[in-house]
Amino acid sequence: MGTADDAGVYRISEDLALIQTVDFFTPIVDDPYDFGRISAANALSDVYAMGGVPKTAMNLVAFPMQKLGKDGLRAVLAGGNEKLKEAEAVLIGGHSIEDDELKYGLSITGFVHPQHIYTNKGLRLGDCLILTKPLGTGIINTAIKGGLASSETISKPEDFPQPKASDQKQKIMVLIATDRLGNGDDELGKKLIISFIKTFKEMGDELWRLVLVNNGVKLTIDDSPVLEDLVAYENDGLTILVCGTCLTHFGLLEAKEVGETTNMLDIVTAMQLADKVINI
Repeated sequence: MGTADDAGVYRISEDLALIQTVDFFTPIVDDPYDFGRISAANALSDVYAMGGVPKTAMNLVAFPMQKLGKDGLRAVLAGGNEKLKEAEAVLIGGHSIEDDELKYGLSITGFVHPQHIYTNKGLRLGDCLILTKPLGTGIINTAIKGGLASSETISKPEDFPQPKASDQKQKIMVLIATDRLGNGDDELGKKLIISFIKTFKEMGDELWRLVLVNNGVKLTIDDSPVLEDLVAYENDGLTILVCGTCLTHFGLLEAKEVGETTNMLDIVTAMQLADKVINI
């Protein structure tokens, strides 16, 4: 629309718009794995720049197979996939061709609310400007490719702190499909589900997603005995996904007090991205 934005946006409904972008380029680093990570991060950033959330991705690869071999291709794609997982986006396909020079990137599709789209217009005096990388990075990259950059200008991977393996936390998803725990006495089951949810805090930061489906959605309504606990978890950063179809089935869509009303695509995506899924 004349604003030179990072991606295109298509409105689907009053509360949902589709963001689409594509970006790929030649290597700017020597390591193929790092190149894959950089390329994926660059494509994903177009969706974030528009205020959206990446959902799906497709690889675009031009590769000199005879020169770099299958191991090089695997490393590039593995690096890209790592960034997709970090962004909680799902790789659904792609396209590759043989070429004399390596090129890699992705087509990314994301969602955004039509009223919350960021564009390259409307900047006002006093607005916050966020720099996602140091100014001049692009010029330095071009200088490196042309052999014109000095050694003092070039940063090496070892110059930056790397996360330790012990710092990597697993992502646990808990899927609850009931408002009582176990089979047998219903009153006992209701008490057990309360105790179970109140014990979530013992999982710490590893509790990544709480997904409620079927009768489990009844735990999110205004008279739920664990509503206060769920609200506290959400305020502390836990993402709670509540099945919209289930809420509609029980006539509870307007009674939900906590969590994000979602669809089965997001639930299945969360299951794919989780390191561990606990089913209740």
